[in-house]
Amino acid sequence: MKYCLKYLPLLFIACALSPSLLAATHTVDLTMRYETVTLGEKPVRAITVNGQIPAPELRFTEGDDLIINLHNELDEPGSIHWHGLLVPYKMDGVPWVSMPPVMPGETFQYRFNLQQSGTYWYHSHSKFHEQRGLYGAFIVEPKKEPLAYDREMTLMLSDWADRNPDETYRNLKKDGDYYKQFHPSWKFFWDEYRKADEAGKKQVRETIAHMQQMRMGVWDWGDVAYDAFLLNGKTPNQPWTEQVVQGETVRLRIINGGASSYFNLRIDGAEYFTVVAADGQPVEPVKAQRLLMGMAETYDILLKIDEDKPYYVYAESQDRTGHGIATLKTRPDQADSAELPAFNDPWFTEEHNHHDMAGMDQDHDMAKMDHSQHSGHDMSSMAMTTHVPEAVIKLDYNHLRATYESHRQQEPAIDITLRLTGNMERYIWSFDNVRFEDAEPILFEEGKTYKLTLINDTMMHHPIHIHGHWFVMDTGNGNHNPRKHTIDVPPMGKRVAWIKAEANGKWLFHCHNLYHMKAGMTRLINYHNMVEDEE
Repeated sequence: MKYCLKYLPLLFIACALSPSLLAATHTVDLTMRYETVTLGEKPVRAITVNGQIPAPELRFTEGDDLIINLHNELDEPGSIHWHGLLVPYKMDGVPWVSMPPVMPGETFQYRFNLQQSGTYWYHSHSKFHEQRGLYGAFIVEPKKEPLAYDREMTLMLSDWADRNPDETYRNLKKDGDYYKQFHPSWKFFWDEYRKADEAGKKQVRETIAHMQQMRMGVWDWGDVAYDAFLLNGKTPNQPWTEQVVQGETVRLRIINGGASSYFNLRIDGAEYFTVVAADGQPVEPVKAQRLLMGMAETYDILLKIDEDKPYYVYAESQDRTGHGIATLKTRPDQADSAELPAFNDPWFTEEHNHHDMAGMDQDHDMAKMDHSQHSGHDMSSMAMTTHVPEAVIKLDYNHLRATYESHRQQEPAIDITLRLTGNMERYIWSFDNVRFEDAEPILFEEGKTYKLTLINDTMMHHPIHIHGHWFVMDTGNGNHNPRKHTIDVPPMGKRVAWIKAEANGKWLFHCHNLYHMKAGMTRLINYHNMVEDEE
């Protein structure tokens, strides 16, 4: 007994210095294979993980050590990328960048420690496998949960086409407007111009000029026509449902796993929901009635079940061609689905007005921004700290304020500016008009901070994702700007973010529209004096 007591303090010290001694180690086997599924209008050959679409939800605790065996039963190489998770670069899952592809019949073993908590996901980074079904949720619970709620659910949004995505891409290369749903006539523009005020007239003129310059259609909200939009793998005809109890608070972990679809989201039956995290990172709670989710973004929201009635999570594709539904029912006899009104935003709104915010009257104009979606305002001009309002109609990035000190803006930073460019006629997407195969890598020096300015010269939204790092996005919230792994850059808009170079290795930086990434809107990040990981 005395011997045990003698060495007990040393044990406490060792545990304090090496948290991994207390961490659990989990081993998971994931098998990707072909299966025939019917998710749209007809049976098609898809890619499942352990027989599922979406792939199985993986759930662990911050600090855990993971061993994940990926078995490839396809007839072509495959991979999995852990989206938003900070892992060693050789575990990042990008073929020919961080690892060799997993060949047919082979197994690759991923090993990494979970350094963070939050809502994340995983998906293939091989060919168009993500579009064919290879995506799933990855939830990391904190060691101590700071939020109060009664239960939680994961909602995975996605898009589905009954054709092979290789065919989709070939058609887009032949004609970038091949699947376009909305072809406005000159009469449409003239009618909009006549009924607009002076600011609106100027916006119509600028839109036409940008269309002609970029050889793109007006606000090209979607390149691809889909046969179904899914929520947890279910269509609106037979939606995903869950039983809830009146009076409880539910945490919804919402992930946009779509290959090329933005979603507008609201909850019918609730006046507001409360946003508590973005891209897995906690933010100060803000009530909202709706939000726009770019591909690969995640939001955690709290919903209070106040009444004895069904609550419908309604997620509509931004191009207005379809939607997904999840139904939370307080009684089993309530309807699984309902005829819900579509979003009906006018074509020309504040959402598309991308003026610089410098010199704004804060009290007046910030209040107006409560009614804007993710706009292209230049947030870098705001030296003051934005007040996060108690409730908003449409959540905007400027409403996201980190609950922790994320960055010190006074620190020196190296400027990098990238323009988002494209040509719809040839279906070419790029940074600075240079496609991935022709571009030099972006070079990082370990320990330096980089200030990244993204300028969108196109008429499309682009969700820009960085591997292995955080964006600290300039939302006007000073040292409490939020961390994100994916940033929506709206048409003709601008975003600013800081990146701390503290992950030596080779990383991908790209648009998370799968077809844009394949068509060239991708760059490689390399570190000077790169350290080769021994794992």
